[in-house]
Amino acid sequence: MATQATNIPMPSTPASFGLRARLTQWVGAFWQALEDQANNGRFATTIRLLEAKSDAELADMGLTREDIPQYAMRQMYYI
Repeated sequence: MATQATNIPMPSTPASFGLRARLTQWVGAFWQALEDQANNGRFATTIRLLEAKSDAELADMGLTREDIPQYAMRQMYYI
């Protein structure tokens, strides 16, 4: 069975709280930027565009649905 502590200590001085708040805000913004890049980056966009194609269109390109991630990676890194 899991337990949780609800008495988390907070810093008593305003200066340390301000620094912690700013650092937390910066880390949150950094992770949000990484998430946005993952969702809207070139790799994800290529995959979404290819997945929207029909099987016949993919076959004309010489691809199957299983080949889409490899194809997108090759396009991204010129492998």
